[in-house]
Amino acid sequence: MIYYIIKRLLSIIPVGCGVIISVSLLIHMVPGNPVDILLGDYASSEERAELTQQLGLDQPVLSQIAHYTGGLLEGDLGTSLIYNKSVFSLILERIVPTVELAVSAMILAILLSIPLGIWSALRKNTWADFSALLFSLLGIAIPHFWLGPMLIIIFSIKLDLLPVSERSGLSSYILPAVTLGTALMALLSRITRTSILEILKEDYIKTARAKGLSEWRIVLKHVLRNAYLPVLTILGLQFSTLLTGAIVTESIFDWPGLGSLVLEALNQRDYPLVQGCILFFALSYLLINLATDILYLFLDPRIKLPGEV
Repeated sequence: MIYYIIKRLLSIIPVGCGVIISVSLLIHMVPGNPVDILLGDYASSEERAELTQQLGLDQPVLSQIAHYTGGLLEGDLGTSLIYNKSVFSLILERIVPTVELAVSAMILAILLSIPLGIWSALRKNTWADFSALLFSLLGIAIPHFWLGPMLIIIFSIKLDLLPVSERSGLSSYILPAVTLGTALMALLSRITRTSILEILKEDYIKTARAKGLSEWRIVLKHVLRNAYLPVLTILGLQFSTLLTGAIVTESIFDWPGLGSLVLEALNQRDYPLVQGCILFFALSYLLINLATDILYLFLDPRIKLPGEV
């Protein structure tokens, strides 16, 4: 187990290097210059040249990447060009709202998708099953940038029930969480349905039915105990997706999280801040996947690590 974890952690290094190089090259290809944003349109050419040199932007792109990588090896994510603050401190300031939004979306998805998946599986090939399938397809197909504004128009502007934007109380979590969690809810409902249908074919389920147990008791006591493992895997994989997917949702609802911070950094050509945020998202994805795999091993002893007999 320890060897497996160390091996997975070491595999993060080349992935992180690839992310740094890719993001650095792409951000430098985007039109615009942070010097123009910092100094404005009326700065002299001498002032622009001096600030460009101070920020190290006069160096070749590969030299800038090498300098940034050297700082990472020392634990330094760099300093934001626009905010003039440590990138690490900016990420810490914004990570809590993003995690809160992702957790809210996941809880909402779990509470709605599990009962829907069970209901759909127990009514296979009926109108209820087809209705759940249609709902799932719509949930996956509808993009966040359309669903968010529609929810604002209906529940905030027309009905005046929920706040339009910002993080100002429990009610302000509802619309962003629905927007972010709808696709996950649709996916989980289908995974739950498929997993339950597979378990219902097992011999011990037939034995339970032969003993006269009710269908709901069989599902709650025997089926769900074995059907939750695929759902757990999807939850682990999708939580990191929720963190990155929050970029669009946070911009719609003016949510003060990492997603809105990334967009601000991109608009202002804040190279160190963009690199730091994207690197954080990538590492979060890898670490959450590793944690999911390890948890899966503990929950299902039948699974063996690579190389184990």
